[in-house]
Amino acid sequence: MRVFAIYSPTRSIKSFPVTVGIAGELKKRGYTVGLINAGDDAGVEAGPFETVSRASPECTAIYIGGGFSLEELLRLYRQDYVILEGFEKVAAPKILWVEREENLRDFTDDLVFAVTGHFVKAPPFCEGVPFIEVKDVKRLVDLIEERVYEKLPGIEGGGCGLCGRDCYGMAADILKGRASRKDCKGSQNDPVEIKINGKKLDMVPFVRNMVVSVVKGVLSPLKGFEEGQIEIRIRNPGEG
Repeated sequence: MRVFAIYSPTRSIKSFPVTVGIAGELKKRGYTVGLINAGDDAGVEAGPFETVSRASPECTAIYIGGGFSLEELLRLYRQDYVILEGFEKVAAPKILWVEREENLRDFTDDLVFAVTGHFVKAPPFCEGVPFIEVKDVKRLVDLIEERVYEKLPGIEGGGCGLCGRDCYGMAADILKGRASRKDCKGSQNDPVEIKINGKKLDMVPFVRNMVVSVVKGVLSPLKGFEEGQIEIRIRNPGEG
């Protein structure tokens, strides 16, 4: 799963059409796309409800009282790309939406890999970061395919620290070319990895530990079993 954010430091909601345009172009290229929006639904928050559902023949929305962490939400997603609309403080590549240059003169963010907005030419604070016009969605998506990598374990900036920095620092180093996604030691330490048709299946720690226990429990009585790395491949009937 590849995750990136689109946000405006001024909290402008005018960036949403760009988000929709990017998602549409990614789908044209054969990707599946998910969205997590940082906005609030004031109508739901004002009510005395723990859970609210909105259903139609086309889609269903469920509102649950109490907050989820971003990492918990991402575990519900299986798309190729997930866009974080309105999230600023995340350890993921970001697209910056700007409206007025004067609001951003002192702005810095090492994780911004593209700037877009309603400017005729690139603002001066874009030095080193490509400025792409709002209407040039294909170029934006070209850059997304090039720069956005597999999600780091600590999307909210934490992480295991085994690489000598937090995930925010690792994300910045990857974007600047000082490191690669393979340098993340936290991903290498997962006790189990499952891929379906080549795509890694994300699992919460409880499920990972359960898979390890069940597999070892079934195999350990068998002759020839020994501790070490276990590889299992399951093919559909008729496959070679």
